[in-house]
Amino acid sequence: MTFQIPKPLQQVSNDLGSLGVFLIMRWIVGLKGAIAATVLYVVVDLIRRIVVKEKITRIFWIISLTTIGFGTVDLMVDDPFLLKFEAVLTNLITAFVFASTVSGTPLALEIARTWQSAEIPDRADTRRFFQIMTWVWVGYFVLKAGVYLWTAIAFDTTLAMVVRVPLGAGSLIVMILFSMQGKRWFALMKQYGWLPA
Repeated sequence: MTFQIPKPLQQVSNDLGSLGVFLIMRWIVGLKGAIAATVLYVVVDLIRRIVVKEKITRIFWIISLTTIGFGTVDLMVDDPFLLKFEAVLTNLITAFVFASTVSGTPLALEIARTWQSAEIPDRADTRRFFQIMTWVWVGYFVLKAGVYLWTAIAFDTTLAMVVRVPLGAGSLIVMILFSMQGKRWFALMKQYGWLPA
């Protein structure tokens, strides 16, 4: 019997490869070198995904564009000031993107469709369920932005990042595992009348 990493966790590791590059390069070449290496990694990975016609998720676009944008600004200034608040801004931008999809195709539904092999039916109850789950994710990203803001104010940049990495990764894994129980949450919401019949 072989152990297989669940598809959602594989997707997260694919989309967060830039974080690993940053942490390793920070240790090897320092802050500016790590920022440059991360921006380069993201640009190359984005080009690779486009060339091989790999589906690019909205989450990957958010991570990529904020990394490239904030990283470029930090490389152009003497003191990389955005790095301290990048995680706060990224989480707020992500929350905004999630919230902006609720009236159309909720981002939680789009993500679930990439994780599931079975088709998710397009019905009023499933749409409402994924709207609720999208709002849960919005709340998560706003809360995480608040915690990251506190770490940015309370600690120097290096210590803030050391605190954020396990906190962010751990909370993200918990949220993914929570979301993977969608059938249970759906049944519970249906039972309590939160979803249309």
